[in-house]
Amino acid sequence: MAASETLSPAIVKNTYSLTDFYRRVELLQRFFEHFFFEGAAHEDNRVQAFRSYYREADSDMQHDVQATAAWDGSIFDSFTAQNLYERIQQLKQSAKEVPQLTIYVPVRFTSSQVEPIGIWCRAYVQTDVMLNLHVDPATVGGCAVVYKDVFHNFSLPYFVEKQRPALMKLIHDYGE
Repeated sequence: MAASETLSPAIVKNTYSLTDFYRRVELLQRFFEHFFFEGAAHEDNRVQAFRSYYREADSDMQHDVQATAAWDGSIFDSFTAQNLYERIQQLKQSAKEVPQLTIYVPVRFTSSQVEPIGIWCRAYVQTDVMLNLHVDPATVGGCAVVYKDVFHNFSLPYFVEKQRPALMKLIHDYGE
């Protein structure tokens, strides 16, 4: 895969955010460092060896391990001891070419929490969009979104400020 190529459809199929993508690529890198440089390269089935390597991981990491293991086997086979770091950089570079939807959320989401959001965005926004999540506590009660260089604020503080006179009247009237 050349640096200018796009991400494999197998990767895009089950990876919805850039955070998840980079975490999964790091899992691959850590596994292949062990596989090639610590004497484990004798196993034929790399995907099975990958699963086995992370068998004792916590449930959040297991979600990422299973998602990564579902990628096309040719991705696993493309790594060698000589090209490991170059391939990792190529994968990371290719993610920059994917259309992005930036979402500012009030808290950190796990991979399994991001998945339904990513599925919805791919169904209603763009089929190959990758979410770029940022934690911003100021978006409490909603979120803010940047898509195609347009910012949309759907946070509670934004709507409270926008409707401040009506909200103040409501509070005033309630107090009477």
